[in-house]
Amino acid sequence: MKIITLLLLISATTAIAAPQNTKTGKPVPTVNFSKITLPPVASSPSPTPAPPPAAPPQPWKLSYFGEYIGPRLSNISFSKTQGPLDPLPSYGNWGHGAKIGYAITPEVVLGTQVRGKSQFDPALPFAWKNLRFYFSWKHMIDTSDVDMQGVVDWELPTSTGAKNSGLVSAINIKNNWTIKTSLRNWSFSALTLIRPMFYNVPTGKGDIYLGIFPSAQLDLAADWSLLLEGSFDASHSYNDTFFDFGQDDPDNINVGVQYSINPHLQINPALKFFTADFSVPILYFALSASL
Repeated sequence: MKIITLLLLISATTAIAAPQNTKTGKPVPTVNFSKITLPPVASSPSPTPAPPPAAPPQPWKLSYFGEYIGPRLSNISFSKTQGPLDPLPSYGNWGHGAKIGYAITPEVVLGTQVRGKSQFDPALPFAWKNLRFYFSWKHMIDTSDVDMQGVVDWELPTSTGAKNSGLVSAINIKNNWTIKTSLRNWSFSALTLIRPMFYNVPTGKGDIYLGIFPSAQLDLAADWSLLLEGSFDASHSYNDTFFDFGQDDPDNINVGVQYSINPHLQINPALKFFTADFSVPILYFALSASL
């Protein structure tokens, strides 16, 4: 029994004893691997997920424009309106214009426009205006100074008034010019219009109408802007030798604000001043929506 115990002690001592150099008899240095600290291995970054593909642009274009021309400030009656040359006020209306178009390319749209007016005179029904088919081309001219969108409307005599007057058709050639400027918070644009008209019996009827409608906008805040708009036109009849600068439809300037309720809906309350008499401004309101 003592011999077995002695052998176990010798074995244990040999197991834990440091190894020695057989020539010198000195212990051989050992390394304690348990105390070695290795630098952390950098993990490879997880790949960034690819963004989802952008949704294709919606080819259908829908828009609505509503317009109210109201009373003089000196004679408030919200169902009436009165121009500078009108001796008495008359019933007004709410004008409607709805467009539906299809983009055949990102810049070219073909569509139709339906127009009408809700008349405030209770004795008069809703009145439809002529149906229009349009062609629109964005960036038709695009330079360092100006960007122009071209629009051509083909107008058919679908309203009662146009049929009674013998209108065959009219073409509205419109150019929307945007001036490129470095002025901070300002934007400038203008719409030019050439409208030839064709009648069964042209004598005494208008044959061409010209218009220019400039606009200046100053951003006041994120959703608010000051909006100045002008309307200047001239007309020509078949028998005329000159252009009539239209005292029956006086030129005017709108001064108001535009508020963007959201990216698809804007309102424009304003005062309309007539060049025939700046002392009789009237209330004006417009609403535009698009999808």
